[in-house]
Amino acid sequence: MQNTATPVITLAPELAASVRELANPAPSPVPTVCLNCEAVVPGHFCGHCGQEAHTHRFTLGHVLHEIPHTILHVDKGLFYTSKEMMLRPAATLRNYLAGQRIRHFKPLAYVLLIAGLSSFIYAVLHLHTYNPNEPSMGPAGREMQEHISAGSGKYMSWFMAGSLPLTALITWGLLRRVRFNYAECLIINAYIIGTGTLVTMPFYIPYYLYDGTAQMGRVSLCSMVVMFAYQTWAYASLLAPTGLSAIRRYTRGFITSMLGFVVLMVTLASVIYGLHWSTAKESFREVARHAQQTRQARQAAPSPGAAARQH
Repeated sequence: MQNTATPVITLAPELAASVRELANPAPSPVPTVCLNCEAVVPGHFCGHCGQEAHTHRFTLGHVLHEIPHTILHVDKGLFYTSKEMMLRPAATLRNYLAGQRIRHFKPLAYVLLIAGLSSFIYAVLHLHTYNPNEPSMGPAGREMQEHISAGSGKYMSWFMAGSLPLTALITWGLLRRVRFNYAECLIINAYIIGTGTLVTMPFYIPYYLYDGTAQMGRVSLCSMVVMFAYQTWAYASLLAPTGLSAIRRYTRGFITSMLGFVVLMVTLASVIYGLHWSTAKESFREVARHAQQTRQARQAAPSPGAAARQH
């Protein structure tokens, strides 16, 4: 009698697993609803607002876990942006404006954070940007200088942010050959002004060493030279594709940097002198009286020739 039993076929383990998966497919994950915007979220993050699909109640462990993550994330973006802006500002700005933004710190947060850090160091060290022993400076002048030092130290970040619209307008006019629009000039100025402040922070060491002395003027001059040099180079680098000569590029870069600084200082002086106008007027009178006394003393003093004839 003929054997009609079906032969047993043995499959390789990998093939057998594939057959089982095809025969019994795993159930598809059920899309969740975003708790923030109520959009359907098929994955781990909402495609509409970016929030995580699965949230949980806050616990102390979760908060402790978030602290180093947040600090490291901020430091990474800040360090990367500042490094790139110091080494190759033009390429960094062009790439950012073209869409390569995920690794960079946000521009307004960048300039505010650096200016805030600068103001914090300035306040902690109790620095004075003037020489209190200046003979032409009376009590009102010293008081006015204290107001200027305190205002520029504590509120410089706000003055920088407030002057950005005007400095961006200057940048838009002087760099119009590059065809940046006004909003892009706001971004450019935020990064360049923020980095210009960052490169001058090492000068806080000699500021602290020569605080309240006549050497403060020289330290401030060196600090301003470094800041203007960086900003001039950064603005001039943006003009490289225009075909302008190096002299014309750097001239425009220097004018852009200088006018931006003038706008910042005028904004700062307008606010501080406006708040302390009576003290400012008295300080002007003190300077005028000192200048008049100096002229009278020179006129009263005999000239070298007259003194020689008397002898």
